[in-house]
Amino acid sequence: MSLGFSGRHYLLALLDDATRVIPYAEFAFCEKTLNFLPVLKTAIAQRGIPERLYVDNGACYRDLELMKVAANVKFHVIHATARAPEGKGKIERFFRTVREQFLLVFEEQKPASLQELNDRLHRWIEDEYHQTPHRGIDNETPLSQWSRSMDRLRLAES
Repeated sequence: MSLGFSGRHYLLALLDDATRVIPYAEFAFCEKTLNFLPVLKTAIAQRGIPERLYVDNGACYRDLELMKVAANVKFHVIHATARAPEGKGKIERFFRTVREQFLLVFEEQKPASLQELNDRLHRWIEDEYHQTPHRGIDNETPLSQWSRSMDRLRLAES
């Protein structure tokens, strides 16, 4: 989809499996470790340290830097089984929701920059996605589910 500025766009996003909360997501011009690690850092700062991080098999998810972060922060990185899309169903469903509900609004007012696109994405996640009931979590909203799990949260020290 053409968004009004040049380049291909990749959505880097993390999803909490139990609550469907998006700890953080951001569009980038490429899917590289250099782009993924700041997304992970912000996700941890905003929503806490995961016990396990289930990721794809792309190069940025097998990078030594990610493994170092996981060892330092103390979480396990688990790679999806190759050619087994069912393991990534929840994040793929989120990507579909982004395409169907978020990106479609740009037909009339396209963002002028990647920063504007990400600002709009962050507002949409907090104001729309996190506030919408999900069938997979008993028609609760991700934020209400998240608030009930706060006692298990591991916060980052810095």
